[in-house]
Amino acid sequence: MPRTDEKFYKMALNWTEDPKIASLGRFGAVEAVLARDLFGQMIRYSRRNLTDGVGPGEALGSLMPLPEDHARQLAAYLADPGSFGPLVEVSTDDTGRIVTWRVLAYAKWNDTRAEVLARIESGRSAARARWNGADGNAGRNARRNATR
Repeated sequence: MPRTDEKFYKMALNWTEDPKIASLGRFGAVEAVLARDLFGQMIRYSRRNLTDGVGPGEALGSLMPLPEDHARQLAAYLADPGSFGPLVEVSTDDTGRIVTWRVLAYAKWNDTRAEVLARIESGRSAARARWNGADGNAGRNARRNATR
Protein backbone atom coordinates (compact mmCIF):
# COMPACT_ATOMS: atom_id res chain seq x y z
CA MET A 1 0.00 0.00 0.00
CA PRO A 2 1.43 3.40 -0.91
CA ARG A 3 2.47 5.64 1.93
CA THR A 4 -0.17 8.28 2.54
CA ASP A 5 -1.66 10.49 5.21
CA GLU A 6 -5.11 9.21 4.30
CA LYS A 7 -6.99 7.20 6.91
CA PHE A 8 -8.81 4.04 5.97
CA TYR A 9 -11.45 1.98 7.68
CA LYS A 10 -11.93 -1.75 7.36
CA MET A 11 -15.02 -3.50 6.09
CA ALA A 12 -15.27 -7.20 5.27
CA LEU A 13 -15.71 -7.68 1.53
CA ASN A 14 -19.01 -9.42 2.11
CA TRP A 15 -20.36 -6.97 4.71
CA THR A 16 -23.45 -6.21 2.62
CA GLU A 17 -24.39 -9.90 2.79
CA ASP A 18 -24.44 -9.91 6.59
CA PRO A 19 -27.93 -10.90 7.77
CA LYS A 20 -28.20 -7.69 9.83
CA ILE A 21 -27.57 -5.60 6.71
CA ALA A 22 -29.76 -7.76 4.49
CA SER A 23 -32.62 -7.53 6.99
CA LEU A 24 -32.75 -3.73 6.52
CA GLY A 25 -34.87 -4.55 3.46
CA ARG A 26 -37.83 -4.78 5.84
CA PHE A 27 -37.91 -0.96 5.77
CA GLY A 28 -38.14 -0.84 1.96
CA ALA A 29 -35.50 -1.00 -0.76
CA VAL A 30 -34.59 2.71 -0.82
CA GLU A 31 -34.54 3.05 2.96
CA ALA A 32 -32.39 -0.11 3.22
CA VAL A 33 -29.79 1.29 0.83
CA LEU A 34 -29.78 4.67 2.59
CA ALA A 35 -29.46 3.02 6.02
CA ARG A 36 -26.62 0.85 4.73
CA ASP A 37 -24.84 3.96 3.46
CA LEU A 38 -25.37 5.73 6.77
CA PHE A 39 -23.83 2.75 8.55
CA GLY A 40 -20.70 3.07 6.41
CA GLN A 41 -20.62 6.82 7.09
CA MET A 42 -20.86 6.20 10.83
CA ILE A 43 -17.83 3.92 10.64
CA ARG A 44 -15.97 6.49 8.52
CA TYR A 45 -16.79 9.25 11.02
CA SER A 46 -15.60 7.09 13.91
CA ARG A 47 -12.34 6.18 12.22
CA ARG A 48 -11.56 9.72 11.09
CA ASN A 49 -12.24 11.15 14.55
CA LEU A 50 -10.88 8.15 16.53
CA THR A 51 -14.08 7.83 18.55
CA ASP A 52 -14.13 4.02 18.80
CA GLY A 53 -17.49 3.81 17.05
CA VAL A 54 -19.29 6.51 19.03
CA GLY A 55 -20.70 9.69 17.53
CA PRO A 56 -22.94 12.59 18.45
CA GLY A 57 -26.52 12.64 17.23
CA GLU A 58 -26.06 16.07 15.66
CA ALA A 59 -23.44 14.59 13.30
CA LEU A 60 -26.07 12.41 11.61
CA GLY A 61 -27.32 15.26 9.44
CA SER A 62 -23.84 15.92 8.08
CA LEU A 63 -23.14 12.25 7.31
CA MET A 64 -25.88 11.99 4.69
CA PRO A 65 -27.08 14.39 1.97
CA LEU A 66 -30.57 14.21 3.44
CA PRO A 67 -32.69 16.28 5.83
CA GLU A 68 -31.51 15.67 9.39
CA ASP A 69 -34.79 14.10 10.47
CA HIS A 70 -34.50 11.53 7.66
CA ALA A 71 -30.91 10.69 8.73
CA ARG A 72 -32.16 10.24 12.30
CA GLN A 73 -34.88 7.87 11.07
CA LEU A 74 -32.25 5.84 9.22
CA ALA A 75 -30.20 5.64 12.44
CA ALA A 76 -33.30 4.35 14.19
CA TYR A 77 -33.58 1.63 11.53
CA LEU A 78 -29.97 0.63 12.20
CA ALA A 79 -30.75 0.44 15.93
CA ASP A 80 -33.86 -1.68 15.39
CA PRO A 81 -33.03 -5.22 16.50
CA GLY A 82 -35.05 -7.04 13.85
CA SER A 83 -34.47 -10.80 13.66
CA PHE A 84 -30.68 -10.61 13.84
CA GLY A 85 -30.00 -7.75 16.27
CA PRO A 86 -29.11 -4.09 15.85
CA LEU A 87 -26.10 -2.67 14.01
CA VAL A 88 -25.90 0.42 16.19
CA GLU A 89 -27.06 1.51 19.61
CA VAL A 90 -28.57 4.97 20.09
CA SER A 91 -29.22 6.96 23.22
CA THR A 92 -31.99 9.51 23.18
CA ASP A 93 -33.05 12.46 25.30
CA ASP A 94 -36.49 12.97 26.87
CA THR A 95 -37.95 14.09 23.54
CA GLY A 96 -36.74 11.00 21.70
CA ARG A 97 -34.01 12.89 19.84
CA ILE A 98 -30.81 10.88 19.27
CA VAL A 99 -28.03 12.23 21.50
CA THR A 100 -25.31 9.67 20.68
CA TRP A 101 -24.92 6.59 18.55
CA ARG A 102 -22.47 3.68 18.75
CA VAL A 103 -21.49 1.17 16.08
CA LEU A 104 -21.72 -2.10 17.97
CA ALA A 105 -18.99 -4.17 16.28
CA TYR A 106 -16.65 -1.24 15.50
CA ALA A 107 -13.60 -2.61 17.36
CA LYS A 108 -14.03 -6.05 15.81
CA TRP A 109 -13.04 -4.69 12.40
CA ASN A 110 -11.36 -1.34 13.05
CA ASP A 111 -8.49 -0.16 15.19
CA THR A 112 -9.41 1.54 18.43
CA ARG A 113 -8.11 4.98 19.37
CA ALA A 114 -5.63 3.37 21.78
CA GLU A 115 -4.30 1.08 19.04
CA VAL A 116 -3.91 3.92 16.55
CA LEU A 117 -2.14 6.16 19.08
CA ALA A 118 0.13 3.27 20.14
CA ARG A 119 1.07 2.64 16.50
CA ILE A 120 1.84 6.34 16.00
CA GLU A 121 4.01 6.43 19.11
CA SER A 122 5.76 3.22 18.05
CA GLY A 123 6.58 4.82 14.70
CA ARG A 124 7.89 7.94 16.41
CA SER A 125 10.02 5.86 18.76
CA ALA A 126 11.42 3.88 15.85
CA ALA A 127 12.23 7.10 13.98
CA ARG A 128 13.98 8.52 17.07
CA ALA A 129 15.96 5.31 17.42
CA ARG A 130 17.03 5.46 13.77
CA TRP A 131 17.89 9.14 14.00
CA ASN A 132 19.80 8.80 17.27
CA GLY A 133 21.09 5.32 16.41
CA ALA A 134 23.75 3.40 18.25
CA ASP A 135 26.56 5.36 16.61
CA GLY A 136 24.78 8.71 17.18
CA ASN A 137 25.95 9.93 13.76
CA ALA A 138 22.62 10.25 11.95
CA GLY A 139 22.28 13.98 12.54
CA ARG A 140 25.92 14.67 11.65
CA ASN A 141 25.69 12.42 8.58
CA ALA A 142 22.49 14.12 7.42
CA ARG A 143 24.08 17.58 7.62
CA ARG A 144 27.22 16.34 5.87
CA ASN A 145 25.23 14.63 3.10
CA ALA A 146 22.84 17.51 2.49
CA THR A 147 23.46 19.55 -0.63
CA ARG A 148 24.54 23.09 0.01
